[in-house]
Amino acid sequence: MAEWDPAPGIYKDVPREDYDRLAAANYSALKHFRQSPKHARHKMTARPEATAAMEVGRATHLRVFEPDLYADEFIAAPAIDRRTKAGKTAWADFQAKANGRTVLTADEAAAVAQIETAIQGHPSAQNLQAADGLIELTVVWQDEATGLRCKARVDKYCRVHDQNVIVDLKTTAQIDDHSVQRQAHTLGYFMQAGWYREGLNQVQPADRANVLIWAESRAPFDVRVMMLDNDDVEDGRLEMLGLLRQYHEATKSGNWPGYGDGVLHLPAWACH
Repeated sequence: MAEWDPAPGIYKDVPREDYDRLAAANYSALKHFRQSPKHARHKMTARPEATAAMEVGRATHLRVFEPDLYADEFIAAPAIDRRTKAGKTAWADFQAKANGRTVLTADEAAAVAQIETAIQGHPSAQNLQAADGLIELTVVWQDEATGLRCKARVDKYCRVHDQNVIVDLKTTAQIDDHSVQRQAHTLGYFMQAGWYREGLNQVQPADRANVLIWAESRAPFDVRVMMLDNDDVEDGRLEMLGLLRQYHEATKSGNWPGYGDGVLHLPAWACH
């Protein structure tokens, strides 16, 4: 089968495997240039390891946005004592039934279900979940300054109250103001939002808002919907373009520097 080689555009129903194989700069790779080109290269070449939290996050995305696919990709493990002969037989039978699907523990599967229920019970989140739109939307474009092919994959793109909305679902342990601000900064969510806008506007210019659905991954499974500040998203977009330039320079020169040497000072908070 030929490799997927799309022209710049907006695509729906692109299999995840095709998206992942497409050679193009994306947020997941570029964000590591915040550390250094050396760290970014390591992340791009190392085999990614899926953590339990990542799998639960992926399961939640499917359960909320593509529920028909959830049972095709995930299955909950039954309570089986695998130390006994009968338990070992039962577990072997279960693995055969799983047939390659990702296995969630009973607690993980229950948490995913609770998150979906909580989102459906939150008016603003439920409106975003139910709105007609495109799920797992793939965007491909060519950056004019570097000539590099770029890509992005958006959780959901829809129109709500006469506004184009880019929706992203984030699951985390705490969603108080301090926690979400810290996480949005540390994990680069404003950069990610800016990257989505950059790609969509390169292909189809329009006014768009970025909205995050924050969902607690543990009881009481609170949910909140927050629109990202436009100025902060623009700052994130510009930062991403700067990281893209770093990537371009590193690939051209073959030089992928690390942190570098320097003079060590006390942090500002420790100075009297």
